[in-house]
Amino acid sequence: MQKAKQIAKKGALNKFKQNRDLAKCLLDTGKKQLAESSKEEPWGTGIALKDEDSLKVEKWKAVGLMGEILGEVRNILKKS
Repeated sequence: MQKAKQIAKKGALNKFKQNRDLAKCLLDTGKKQLAESSKEEPWGTGIALKDEDSLKVEKWKAVGLMGEILGEVRNILKKS
């Protein structure tokens, strides 16, 4: 899974570096926790966005790797 995470992180970083408007949107999230509300584990939280528990971290069924990756990318963009 670590290799898949590295590949996804590299792709996300390139995407945000190539699009200033998109990068601004990500940076505007500040220090908020990011997550992909999707049932696709481990990338999403295991809960669909339309589910009433989608914003309750304690109810998440999966790690939410995409949110982790986006947080890491946000931190890299802040430093550059």
